[in-house]
Formats: sequence, structure tokens, C-alpha cells
Amino acid sequence: MEAMKSLADMTLTEKLGQMIVTGLPGPELDEEFVRLVREEKIGNVILFQYNQRDRAQLSKLCADLRQLILEETGIPPLISSDEEGGIVSRLPESMAKMPSAMAVASLGDPQAVYDAALWTGRQLRGVGINFVLAPVLDVNNNLDNPVIGVRSLGRDADTVCALGREALRGYRDAGVMSVGKHFPGHGDTATDPHLDFALVTKGREELRALELLPFRMAMEEDVPAIMVAHVAFSGEDGLPSTLSPQVITGLLREELGYRGLVVSDCMEMDAIRAHFGVAQGALRSVKAGMDQVGISRSVPEVRAALKLLREAVEDGSLPMERIDGAVERILACKARYAGSAAPWSDGDQARCAALADGLFTRAVEQGVQPQGVTLELGPRPRFLSPVRQQLSLVTDKESRLSMAEELAARFGGEARELPLRPDEAQRKELLRWAAQGTAIVAGSLNATIYREQLELLQALAELGLPMACATLRNPFELERLPEAVLRIPLYEYSRRAIRQVERFLRQ
Repeated sequence: MEAMKSLADMTLTEKLGQMIVTGLPGPELDEEFVRLVREEKIGNVILFQYNQRDRAQLSKLCADLRQLILEETGIPPLISSDEEGGIVSRLPESMAKMPSAMAVASLGDPQAVYDAALWTGRQLRGVGINFVLAPVLDVNNNLDNPVIGVRSLGRDADTVCALGREALRGYRDAGVMSVGKHFPGHGDTATDPHLDFALVTKGREELRALELLPFRMAMEEDVPAIMVAHVAFSGEDGLPSTLSPQVITGLLREELGYRGLVVSDCMEMDAIRAHFGVAQGALRSVKAGMDQVGISRSVPEVRAALKLLREAVEDGSLPMERIDGAVERILACKARYAGSAAPWSDGDQARCAALADGLFTRAVEQGVQPQGVTLELGPRPRFLSPVRQQLSLVTDKESRLSMAEELAARFGGEARELPLRPDEAQRKELLRWAAQGTAIVAGSLNATIYREQLELLQALAELGLPMACATLRNPFELERLPEAVLRIPLYEYSRRAIRQVERFLRQ
């Protein structure tokens, strides 16, 4: 890798630019982003779905970003992406997408978790992305959680620790930087911080007994970075953890002794934006001990945050030692991970895609209950499902897709849309319509959170018709349906998931 500028040779503007992670609006460099890098010496980039069209375009974009930032700062960038697999995947459809953490974990095979991480990391490095924002180390201990769910490796700390260790090892062996998220634990909240402030009423002793265990494991594995969540804990200071000196400095640095890079979740989420402001949130975060702050989309907010940080250093309210310590950790990560794109062939791409499809198929097959059963549809099947939609801002906006319509086109019969929260009139009409069929195939979408959906599914099962239910995200509602129902966990709403349902239906 090229020689990097040293900390001693950097100006304050260059140092602060290393502490920011931001994005750009499209699949190629634009004038506003280039000007931001040149003027503010921005050192790191995050890529989203709208930045990634195909492998060739993505490779060129990463190369262009690397060249621009290296020329302007003297230091190569960390180029990051939320490539968790499943519902949180930014890669284009033409590239391989691993199943969600929950789907892979359901196999009970640590090697599968390792392989998924290894090949995810290798694929990312093949296009020039050097920082994967994974794995999720949250324990999925609140089934009403709207933002974690299938992104978690398990419902108990032992499982998350064991499988999280394999994921970290896979990323490490791929040579890609990884991050444990979302410290100190995002599993036990029913609020999405993209939309509002989330407060958890737990003290530090409770965190030590559960949520912190996977992060302790990650530190033992020398995880390069820890991402801090916006979740607030009443047992601490009640502030979002990203702004909390007690959480970042007191708990993470001093009690747990973490010496790696500490990065924030995006400051443009409403948990910060609506209550503190993005720029003020960034300043408070750095003062609390944050090394690198994410402001994913807004150039004006990036500039405003840098202005506040610069003024705070100049007036002495933000010590230069705080800045230098953060930049030293960033430079250490870059020296290890910020090399140019790694070799990647068409054969590698084919092998990666085969692994992704194979793991997904295995996860669905293993989870289907009763095992070995297919559903006889008869001449008048009824297909019912929500349309695909963005339930949390952590997922990307998707084109319209209806499982019910896709299956009706394949098998005949009739399709209806299932509202996320069907009212009483809709419930009665859907039950009347379904009762006229010869079989029912329902798709559900987080029905344990949208409980009206679950109540309708249970009422449909009571009709006594042959019935299947395929879960298009969290599979927890399957546990609450009668054993006579063919239960198919899919973990995601995608065309490959719908193709899996077809395998269990016959006319």
C-alpha cells in the first residue's frame, strides 16, 4: 500500500476530515462530493444501494473514490457498506447476497457462518470496499424489536458469541475490516432509532449479564471497530449511547478496556436529528469519546459538524489530545485494511453466488415444519400476502413485489393483499374470501409486531382448509400457528424467497 501521511504532518482540517464518514448521492462521483472532499479533506465513504448498480460500475466508483481521497488527503479511504446479508444488503442484484444472520445461524453450523462472512468479505474487497459494517452482535431478546430481528445471530448470548466469533474470523481471513454493532446492545428495544428516541430501562449489571457478552467476545477476537448505537439506557445518563461519555468512555473504554476504533451509527437518524441536531450530535459524540462519526447523506450537515468541531478545538472545549487519539486509531486501521481492491474472478463470483443460494435453500428447508410435507392446492387456491415494503429505514427502498400475486400467476387461483394491520372489516372480508377456496397460502410480514396480522392468520387456520404460511421477515409468528399449518420461514422478502415457497406447493 502507498505510504500514508503521518499524524504529525496533518493539519486540523485533515485530522477532522478523517473523523467523518459520509456518502454521495449516486453511482459516480458528483461535483458537490468532490468539492466536499477537496475543501474539508473527507477521509471515508459509506456506500448504499443507490451507489451500487453492477460489479463493473461499483469497482470503478471505489477506484475513483480511492484516487480522489488519496490525492486530496494523502491517506487512502475506508470505504464501507452495510453488507449484513438478507434484508440489509446494498450490493446490486447481479452480485451474491448472503442470507440474513438469523437464516445462516438457524443451520446450527458454525462453518456456514464463517463461510458466509469469508465470501462476503472477499467479494467486497474484490470491488474495493474495505470495511464491512457487520456483524450484528445484538442478542435478539425482544421479539417486538422492529429493527434487529433477522439481523441477529441468536436469542441468547452464548449463541451470539459462538457464531459471532466465526463471523469475525471469516471477515478477518478475507482481509476486510469489520465492526461489532450495536454497542452496548440494541436487541431489547421496541423502537427504531431511525424514527425516534429509544430508551431501555436496564442498568449496567443487567447489560453485563447479557448484552455486553458478545462485545467482550469481539474484543477478545481483536475486532477492529465497535459501532455505538443511538439507544439510551436509563441506568446510565439517559443519553443516546452515541452521545454518552458514560457509555463510550466509561463503559467501553475504561471498564471493558477497548482500544480499537469506535464509530457511530448515522447521526442523521431521528433519534439524534430530532432531539439534538445532526451537527450538535456529532460534536457531543466526539466529546463523549467517539473516534469516527457517520453523517451519511447531507453535505450541509457534514460542513456544519466540521465547523462546530473546529471551533471547539480552537476554543479549547475539545482537547486536541481527543482528536489526535481518534486519528491515530483511524490511521492504524487504514494501515491494515485500506489497500486497493483484491483480485476477484468470474469463477470467484460464481462460487460466491452458489454459496449464497445454497445457504439460503438449506435455511428454508431446515426450518420448514412439518418436514417433508407439501401442500395440495386444489382448483381454487387463495394466495394472501402484504406487498414488499420498507418496515425500517435500515433497509433500502424496494420495487413493488407481491408474493401472493407471484404465486397466483404461477399456480392459478386468486391473490389478495394482506394489510400490515387489517381492520375488522378487512378481516371479515378476507376470511369470507379465503373460505371459498380449496387451500390458503399466506405470507406474513412481522406478524408478532403487527398483531392484527397474526390474529387473522390464526383465524384463517381455524377455517380447516389446507394452509401454508411463509414468513417474509421475522419468523416468530410460526411458533403461534397450529401444527397442521405448513410453516415456511423465509427471513426476507425477495424473489429467491418466493421461489422457495413454490417448492412446497403442488396442484
